[in-house]
Amino acid sequence: MANDPFDSLLSLEDQYYDEGYREGHRDGLQQSELEARLFGIEKGFEKFVIMGKLQARARIWAARLPQKKDKGDDAKGVRSLPLLAANPRLEKHISTLLDLVDPTTLSIANTDDDVGDFDERLRRAQAKIKIIERMIGEEDSENGGKAESQSTTAVNLGAAGNMEDFGL
Repeated sequence: MANDPFDSLLSLEDQYYDEGYREGHRDGLQQSELEARLFGIEKGFEKFVIMGKLQARARIWAARLPQKKDKGDDAKGVRSLPLLAANPRLEKHISTLLDLVDPTTLSIANTDDDVGDFDERLRRAQAKIKIIERMIGEEDSENGGKAESQSTTAVNLGAAGNMEDFGL
């Protein structure tokens, strides 16, 4: 029997299904890449905001450390923050914190090693902040006395503390 011209109509549904699947798969890949990029930018920004807040606190504490001044340096009528008690351990902690949050040494590359290094430095800086707060008797007033920032808890880095573990 010769080829029936209507045989192709019998497989029309399968053809449309396959075509729709291929188009959906292609569009899904493009959309997921865009969403992943936006998610990465958002989380990276959140982590840099946290690091910036930690740097600001470190710089304020460093400015409050007692320093030897000349008698002519005191400006009259200028208010300043109260000085911290002279303490070599406190000075070392603040110096270490400043090194951890130094923006010139923070890598913004998106390699596994660089992201891991950034996360480790952020974790160490947050721990150093807690130590310094306890040493000088200050609390993080922004969060009602909680040493951990609300934005820090928003960046849930998974059980191992890695960005790659998010959502797994």
